[in-house]
Amino acid sequence: MGDVEYNIPHQASRALPLVMEKLGVAENQYLNLVTDYGNMVSVSVPFGLAYSLDHGLVKEGDTVYLMGTAAGMTVNMLALKL
Repeated sequence: MGDVEYNIPHQASRALPLVMEKLGVAENQYLNLVTDYGNMVSVSVPFGLAYSLDHGLVKEGDTVYLMGTAAGMTVNMLALKL
């Protein structure tokens, strides 16, 4: 999915790994906290970014995709240079 170091998707369900696989994103290239925290609704993407920064998964200078989803087939993405 382009030249990004990490992907931080909305943590909607346990189907997340399947979706990321279909997008061609390797397991070590995205955050998956669904089993630990469940669906946190609108806060899951900002929480995921904070978690990734706090745990050293991303760092200053990295480019990350923030990926939001909603009911139906709605997807929004933001490429962010940290």
